[in-house]
Amino acid sequence: MYHRMGSIPSGTLVPGHYVTANAFERHLRLLKRLGLPTAKLGSGLQPGTAVITFDDGYQSFVDLAAPVLRASGDAATVFLVTGLMGQSNDWDAKRGDVVEPLMTWESARQLAAQGIEFGTHTRTHARLTESSEDELHQEVRGSFDDFTAEMGRDPEWFCYPYGAEDERVAASVKDAGYRGACSTRKGINTPSTPPFLLNRINIRSSTTIFRFWHKVWRASRPL
Repeated sequence: MYHRMGSIPSGTLVPGHYVTANAFERHLRLLKRLGLPTAKLGSGLQPGTAVITFDDGYQSFVDLAAPVLRASGDAATVFLVTGLMGQSNDWDAKRGDVVEPLMTWESARQLAAQGIEFGTHTRTHARLTESSEDELHQEVRGSFDDFTAEMGRDPEWFCYPYGAEDERVAASVKDAGYRGACSTRKGINTPSTPPFLLNRINIRSSTTIFRFWHKVWRASRPL
């Protein structure tokens, strides 16, 4: 699980969210050496594969991550905040974080044509466990409809902002028509993992190549 690409800017409240393109490239190379090919969520969660996900849909994904993925031939799934496309990370800026631009729908369509997979991340990056029933519907089903209108097909995958999920929220996502959803619960996914509570491994600016290897090893070791 990645968020923003690039060097850590002065004043950010979430320095861990930044990963440089060089570090990302090293992560992908290590996955290859470990015999873990990358795959999109839509390709199915096959044993021995790694799904690279990016939350929020930052412009830095377009500028820095997408070229690395194209050069290496790797896959990724990106979750879009559909009501703020082409704008910025309003949810973080409101609490004093640095402003980061989000990609446009046109960029998403171009990247989808190149093989990048997209899902949704609500309309406004809302904390769904604190939302009313109407707000929950607007954020979940609303982002589904936004995506369909702009991308020309229905989204299959959802991602819970802040990792905020419970039975009510997961049921709303399922009812909206999604195939599954990513949480922030740590670990790998197996055939018994609930499809609307998929696990992920968080990659941060402090994740050295050794720590990256250790995160993958620790998550995949037998219980």
